[in-house]
Amino acid sequence: MDTTTQEILLNKMKYYSYNEYDPDPTKRVVVTLSEQEILNTYWDWRKEKGIKRWGKEHFEANYSEKDCIEDWVVVN
Repeated sequence: MDTTTQEILLNKMKYYSYNEYDPDPTKRVVVTLSEQEILNTYWDWRKEKGIKRWGKEHFEANYSEKDCIEDWVVVN
């Protein structure tokens, strides 16, 4: 467990919501995920892509789970 995961567990968990498209214009779909859920679904993919692009040493020295969450928030 890295530092960010420990911080999430020790501190108050943050939640993020975004609107998801539904072809029915009368429906409003809102998806809410915790920081841990974001990491569970996005971290492995992000880490794999980062290591492939910059190498393991650079990725591990410069990127964290906190960065992963921040990137996810920007994209969604």
